[in-house]
This record gives sequence, structure tokens and C-alpha cells, in this order.
Amino acid sequence: MGLLFALTAGLKVPLDSSPKAAGVSISKAPWVFGAIQWLLQRYPAWLSGWVLPLLSMAMLLTLPWWGQKVGKRRAWIIFLILSSVWVGLTFLYMFMG
Repeated sequence: MGLLFALTAGLKVPLDSSPKAAGVSISKAPWVFGAIQWLLQRYPAWLSGWVLPLLSMAMLLTLPWWGQKVGKRRAWIIFLILSSVWVGLTFLYMFMG
């Protein structure tokens, strides 16, 4: 704790933003999170950071139930559609920025 205090006391960090940082820069994430980053750039954070990923995760978690209720063929179709959307969003993020 004392080392952390000594480091912070010794560093001179400005309290305001630098003149170079006038615009908001978009941070790049690893390609694994490309779909979420693409959604975050275009939609509100609560929707693209929480609601849509949780919905897609819930759909993937319910696939075994779908396989028993509606048939394995439809469950595979749902899985392939969700996977294609996720991969498509990742490629959009990687190549279109």
C-alpha cells in the first residue's frame, strides 16, 4: 500500500484531458469480442453490452431443451443461425471497423 502511495505521489498526472484528446477514440478489442464491439459502436451500451449477449447466451443454453421439444434438426438450424450471426458480426468488426 505504501509503495502504491509513493508511486502515485511521485507521478505528475494532469487532471484534465489533453488537447490532443478532443475527439473520443474507439478502443479496439481482441477479435474474440468483435461482435460485441461492433454492437457497442452502433447501439446503446445497455442493449449491445447486456441484453443482446445475454439473449444469445440464453438461446445457446436452451438448445438441449429445444432438441428434445422440437427436434434435433430445428435445434441445429437455430444453432447454425446464431453462430452465423455471431461470426458475421465478428467479421464486420474486423474488416469494416
